[in-house]
Amino acid sequence: MDFKVVLVCFFAALWSPSPGLADLSTAPIPTDWIPRVSRKMTTFAESQTAAQQLVQEYDNNLSFTQTQIDGVAQLHLLTQAAGDRLKKCREILERNKAEIEASHAQGPTGGAPASDCCDNLGQLEYDPRFLQQIVNDSCATFTAVNGSINTVRPAVYDTMKSNIHEMSGVTWQYYGAKDGEYHQFPKDDRPCDGSEHIFRNWYVSVASPKKKNVVIIIDVSLSMNDANRLNLAKQAALTVLDTLTARDWAGVVSFSNEAETPVGCLGDSLGEANPGNINIMRDFINNLRPVFQTYYSKGFQKAFDIFFEARQKKPEQFFDSDNVIIFLTDGKPFDPNDILDQITKGQYRMNKNCTENAYGPCFDPNRDPQGVGPPGRAEYVGLIMTAATRTVTTTGTLFGVTAVDISMDVIFNEIVNFNHGKYSYAFLVDREDGRVLLHRDLPKPMEWPSEPTFLHLSGMKGALTDDEVNKILNGLSGNCYHDNVKVPVTRGSSQFDGVITVEKAATFYYEPIPDTKYSVVLCLFDEDSTITVPASVNPVNGSESLFHRLDLLDQNADVCRLYDNYAPLDGSTIMFPPEAYSDPIGYISSLETSDDVANIEQFLNDVTGSVQNPGLVDGVRTDVILTAAIEQYWRENDADSVWRYVGTRNGMFRIFPGITVDRRYDPTQQAL
Repeated sequence: MDFKVVLVCFFAALWSPSPGLADLSTAPIPTDWIPRVSRKMTTFAESQTAAQQLVQEYDNNLSFTQTQIDGVAQLHLLTQAAGDRLKKCREILERNKAEIEASHAQGPTGGAPASDCCDNLGQLEYDPRFLQQIVNDSCATFTAVNGSINTVRPAVYDTMKSNIHEMSGVTWQYYGAKDGEYHQFPKDDRPCDGSEHIFRNWYVSVASPKKKNVVIIIDVSLSMNDANRLNLAKQAALTVLDTLTARDWAGVVSFSNEAETPVGCLGDSLGEANPGNINIMRDFINNLRPVFQTYYSKGFQKAFDIFFEARQKKPEQFFDSDNVIIFLTDGKPFDPNDILDQITKGQYRMNKNCTENAYGPCFDPNRDPQGVGPPGRAEYVGLIMTAATRTVTTTGTLFGVTAVDISMDVIFNEIVNFNHGKYSYAFLVDREDGRVLLHRDLPKPMEWPSEPTFLHLSGMKGALTDDEVNKILNGLSGNCYHDNVKVPVTRGSSQFDGVITVEKAATFYYEPIPDTKYSVVLCLFDEDSTITVPASVNPVNGSESLFHRLDLLDQNADVCRLYDNYAPLDGSTIMFPPEAYSDPIGYISSLETSDDVANIEQFLNDVTGSVQNPGLVDGVRTDVILTAAIEQYWRENDADSVWRYVGTRNGMFRIFPGITVDRRYDPTQQAL
């Protein structure tokens, strides 16, 4: 356990130049005082903090044992934990679905159309789960179509509210009806100018669940310059892009006298509808300008070329898929005799497996082409999973879609934070499309930019063979040994000195998460197969530690006020930042109660070691017990210091004199 104490002193001197004095800017500066002051500062710091005594306390009382890691058992713990949380997420989604369907079956509520979310906004409060201000006791509603009938009753909102308290990983919950109404829990302060949820990918992917291969053809002839036609066609094309998911592939073609496509890979083939490719297509569409004449055959020929090339590259993408050409034009071709010929040839090449949809520019001219999503659902910072399901009538007819956003940082907490040994790591694979969602070489869920791009497992397989990749993607369990797994090793500071790559031996264990489309892979290096585990430590009688929430103690407790804060009469207090809890988001999103304080103190001060852990990570209790030994020294040597405190790697923070500390304070992030 590492401890360090830094005492910072500021020295200032006032000096007034006098006539006749020499120029001091060139005078030698004595430095012989620096070692003496440094020694005195170190001696003073040690005398006040008892750092050496604390190190001795750890050395005397902490013992360790060597434990062999069972890779299969360790992997099963990861998949089981994630599987249990994903099961809970499905239950939450099914509860919302059942309440919405029951409410819909009763017909309209009898009130006004779907109420405006700006009415009775309520008290906005910052919520760390959403990383923004929300009203956490009410639901926002929007109207996409004038006169939409409200069919959602308060029981639906009550269910959504209870879901928030039941599971910390749950964030936004929402429901969009086919006929226009949209409901979102909780409410926020975003403007209420309607909802177009039926164009969003969470809605489309459920309402039309097949994967899609789409080519958008846009007429850019001079006639499209009339009556704002080209801008309307752009709006339509951008809206289509918003409906696509990572399972879909897409391409875009513009045409006049000739056909044009984006520069690069998307010029000759469809591409995965990931954020990077979508942005390329967006830029291409937004930069279109009307030129020359209208030759439909050029656009269709290029679209079918793109389809054919994509099918040659990845034929499995075209198994059980909807293959669609969306044709946006004003209907004034110069080559009417060639159009049918090109479509017939293209359909023949694609085995008559494409659907062509032609549209004139019929979109609202006042729509903003960049604002095609429901404004009520704010974007969540970090990676989220969106689970969605159809809401249907008693006869099975679709009337809407309900969805819930879930923080991947919470659902896959053990995978994200796997840190056994020096090199070993775990990663998560989506078997449906083969993408690696969590990996040592990727940012953590809360560190991603707003639009992450994931690579296929074949591009991140490392030492895994193609056969092993196929087994993982097919949901099999197994393991394989490799002696050439590449490991990045820092030269010193990874930021300034760089890294080198070395090869080490490791075993890959893989297993599917039950009843999901995900698999977990654990890479366990030989060097990490044995870990050092500290033995449990129990406090001695009479050395009780006091949790910092003194405001929640019994009114008869011995507390006073210090610097306008609650404080014990004579002693320290301890606190834990969110990362010291096994569920940090759940901790910071909930309100601590007197019962919570009692449970924590009983666990920390239990001399038998039999009290149940209230949710702290391993090692925190040991730090509390061992740092308690220096409190008596602090109490007896407090003449020359205002505050003394100690923080550990596990997140425990002890301060003397004790006070109540902001629960978001994290000592491991302080520059000490």
